[in-house]
Amino acid sequence: LRLLVLNARSIANKTSDLEYLLLARSPHVVLLTETWLNKDVPDNCIIPPGYQMFRWDRDSRGGGVAIIVKNSVSAVLVHCNLNETVWCRITFANNVYLVGVVYRPPVTQPEFLDKLNLFLCAHVKSTTRLILTGDFNLPHIDWEALSPGHVETSSAEILLEILISHNLRQIVNEETRVTPESRSLLDLLFISQRVGDYTISVEEGISDHKMIAMDILHSIGNRKRPFVPIPIKDYVQADDTSVIDFLECSFSQFQLACDCESVEELWQRFKGVINHCVNRFIPTRFKKTKQQNPWINRKIIHMKRKINRLRKRKDSKDQISQVRRNLKTALNESRQQFFNRRLGNFLKTSPEKFWRFFSEKKESIDHVQTATKMVTERKEIADCFNEFFQSVFSKDNGNSYDGEQFNSFPCCMEDFSITREGVFQQLLELDVKKASGPDEIPTAFLQRYAEWVSFYLEAIFQKSLQTHSLPQDWRSAIVIPIFKGGVRAIVNNYRPVSLTSVSCKLLEHNIAKHIIIFLEENQLLYPHQHGFRSNLSTVTQLIETIHDFSLAINDQRQIDVICIDFAKAFDKVSHNKLLFKLRQIGISSTVLEWIEAYLINRRQVVRVDDCMSCSLEVFSGVPQGSVLGPLLFLLYINDIASIVEPDVEMKLFADDCLLYSVVTNVNEQIKINRSLQALNMWCEKWDMEINYTKSTFTHITKKKSALCFRYNIGNNFLNNVNSFKYLGVTITHDLNWRKHVENVCSKASKKLYFLRKKLHNATKNVKLIAYKTFVRSVLEYASAVWSPHQKVLKSKLERIQRLAVRFVCAKYKWTDSVTSMLDSCDLELLETRRQKHRLILLFQLIHGQIKINKDSYVKLPCKRSDRLNHNLAIEPFNARVDVFRYSFFPDVIESWNTLPSYIVDRENIREFESLLDVYYCCERC
Repeated sequence: LRLLVLNARSIANKTSDLEYLLLARSPHVVLLTETWLNKDVPDNCIIPPGYQMFRWDRDSRGGGVAIIVKNSVSAVLVHCNLNETVWCRITFANNVYLVGVVYRPPVTQPEFLDKLNLFLCAHVKSTTRLILTGDFNLPHIDWEALSPGHVETSSAEILLEILISHNLRQIVNEETRVTPESRSLLDLLFISQRVGDYTISVEEGISDHKMIAMDILHSIGNRKRPFVPIPIKDYVQADDTSVIDFLECSFSQFQLACDCESVEELWQRFKGVINHCVNRFIPTRFKKTKQQNPWINRKIIHMKRKINRLRKRKDSKDQISQVRRNLKTALNESRQQFFNRRLGNFLKTSPEKFWRFFSEKKESIDHVQTATKMVTERKEIADCFNEFFQSVFSKDNGNSYDGEQFNSFPCCMEDFSITREGVFQQLLELDVKKASGPDEIPTAFLQRYAEWVSFYLEAIFQKSLQTHSLPQDWRSAIVIPIFKGGVRAIVNNYRPVSLTSVSCKLLEHNIAKHIIIFLEENQLLYPHQHGFRSNLSTVTQLIETIHDFSLAINDQRQIDVICIDFAKAFDKVSHNKLLFKLRQIGISSTVLEWIEAYLINRRQVVRVDDCMSCSLEVFSGVPQGSVLGPLLFLLYINDIASIVEPDVEMKLFADDCLLYSVVTNVNEQIKINRSLQALNMWCEKWDMEINYTKSTFTHITKKKSALCFRYNIGNNFLNNVNSFKYLGVTITHDLNWRKHVENVCSKASKKLYFLRKKLHNATKNVKLIAYKTFVRSVLEYASAVWSPHQKVLKSKLERIQRLAVRFVCAKYKWTDSVTSMLDSCDLELLETRRQKHRLILLFQLIHGQIKINKDSYVKLPCKRSDRLNHNLAIEPFNARVDVFRYSFFPDVIESWNTLPSYIVDRENIREFESLLDVYYCCERC
């Protein structure tokens, strides 16, 4: 089905251009806006023979829309009371399309789009093939982000609601009106999910608007790849008795070998025992991966095959028609049953199947583009990825680090031992769904036969620690390329995810646990490093950081913030220098030598489908996909804060780094700049690298004229930005949360749009769970930090939930009460939830469940007041400006002090949360 979309700006003056397009393109349908026709102009003056025309003309000059349809295509006019709109029901290749064209003049009242939505509600169903196009004159909408922009916001939001409510896609991505002064996307094209494959292009038109050409493909589709059944071990049918007997009998010989064999030999002996058990006592079954929707059952497949067989026979038209009717009925019933029953039951019986339904299917990597050629062979593709991932590593630059001292109070970590009971407990807690690493030992086997496997592993672990050696399997990784975005054929657009030995991870857990205990007891970790640490998170980091920023604004001061971006930080860690730092902070010689063996001679392969690349050396970085890797990285950069100037704060979350300080004169800005030079020298010394183009600085202040300074690192000047994203939160120069709220709403709208497409026929309960998981989680990430106080921003957030609850309840009429729907779904206002989250965080801080220095923020009042409700009242902050008044600590302390004593007196957080829910429920009622 070929369609053209044109903004004509007086089609009567361009009949020759129109005729040419009809001859050259031979479209089946042409959709026109701004026809500028009136009732005095007959159709035959506009269109050539062979076409018919459906139009809406203005009584005055300008405007007007029309649909031109080829006579060979069946078309029926659909009545619509909306001005500047024409709708037709078109039948092509046995498919029925509802086609509409709309012209919305600039500065039109929002009611225009409300009426359009009412028409769609009346005529569009889940099975409708809808095509809606026209000139909407809303150029400020960001269609990728689903953001309404800042001009004619009400109309833009309604149009986005139409998009989401009716499960549509807007498929025009190029500007359709280009002038020397501006470029705008005005002409839009919406299609429903039932519209099949298509091609679209934006080309020169017959006015100052470009033409949109769209072809809807009607074909049998691409030939499916033959799927190969996947062999898997059936542990349900396993001969457990024989497995346990063999493990028990083999262990005596294994014990005898422990004294005379190396760790590698013991490991290979252990693998041999397991492989024997797996191959002999555990049967294999074959799993067929489904390549169709989950509601396609065996009955439907048989009907489809029967139709194919009937096509080969003569005089089978009636039979085919009957089978098709039966197939349609069976398909509708199966789909309805899936969404009404099976999908919801998955939550109780197989939760992984429920969440798998929402996950994107992994697309195979068919080819990659190198600098010289296109690579299509799987083995070569895997090699290309491995070479790229290895290119990120860096060799030690040889810079001297002698004389460095990181521990002012030298202490040494005590040695520890591995117990069989501890290994046994670790094995029981394994997730059997986790993939095995390079050793190919099934995780399910380790967990199922944990009692006897623990004897073997305890002996191997002890031997490994005593001899400071590891099997090669433990120093190898299988890397899976994961697509990040952009062009799929470019290897740089993939990130590596590593699979390492599960058995080695168990020993790593033990080592990491004892290192962390040593570090915490001696307070050796930088206190403002919140990454990969228990009882600390992105939220705790943001709470402290935003408090400092808002306090500076409250004191009418300026704070300069430098956002440092390290390039591939985890991959550039020098092994020699890491070992030096571990030795300096007092890691025991036994653990230190084991870690040294753990780091050297590491290798990796890349897997693409079932093909493996050649093995390559890993000569830097902490092991990805390991347990020890994140902790080793924290220790490697632990001393970085010691190089900054006094009064310059450094906040770290893993490799995310912020430098900031209050500035009152240029000398204090020079001090920050000196810290940047010191940081650069630290990076050169320790083989780290700063990404100068992504590192930025911001002057945070409410002053009309900020104290400006151009920060630099060496010869590289940093970009001055008005906002930056830190740990997922957008921070602006004036600490206004408008931009962040817009980003959050945009992301949540896209998630909601996805659910609309995915769960159109699902039950209310399934939709509600999906909303809470995929949409509300976006709206509430770190919301305790950035909870807005402005009514307009709170309304933007609530609007997403109100739109979502309409989707959950499948009620879109104006007469339907959203408040009643929220109550029926037991959904609180997001504002209430944010306030409760803040109170819960404060409760955790007071009771030591968060590793923040509470004495800096929580103080008892100097004088008791009768207005205080309880003895745990906290001294409030003196807030002068709203930025500080509504930040985390001033706002939550005010709420805390008004809580009843029976709530704040609780010691258990679950009890506190429960009473808090009741309290706010009563407040709402």
